[in-house]
Amino acid sequence: MATQAENKKRGQAWAAQARLDTQLTKGPASTYLSVAWTISRALDTYGYDVCTLTDQRTGKKYRAAGGGYDILGTVLGEYLEDVHQDALSALAVKLGTDPDRGAANNYVAGNYGLFVRANGSVYTDGACGQSSMERIAAAIGLTVKETLDKKCHTSGWFIDAA
Repeated sequence: MATQAENKKRGQAWAAQARLDTQLTKGPASTYLSVAWTISRALDTYGYDVCTLTDQRTGKKYRAAGGGYDILGTVLGEYLEDVHQDALSALAVKLGTDPDRGAANNYVAGNYGLFVRANGSVYTDGACGQSSMERIAAAIGLTVKETLDKKCHTSGWFIDAA
């Protein structure tokens, strides 16, 4: 027989899952991206931080490891590049490029961290920062709401079509 404290814990967990389910079913473009941190135990990267972003709707994972750059921005940028490539391409065509950043990689005007390759594909440089990736998401019509854990560290994002 479950104690009152165990029942309360289960009820809180069910309520949290119900809130998450409500967020995820808002629309076809709605999802929650969760962030998990681990430490690498691989031979060449032992001790490096590893950040894994998981799309709760599809289960697809995006990873970045190391340090000295914005890891959260990198995994968010990888998600945007993978899932919203068409919208990023349309934004690049609409705004045009500024070739001052090199002949091979053209910077999309007004969107720090968004580039067009010589072959026309669009890519994000998440190392430019989490806030840059959030601005790019807003530019393609997504609403991005950051979630924080008890220590005020990013625990994920709710992504919704605006």
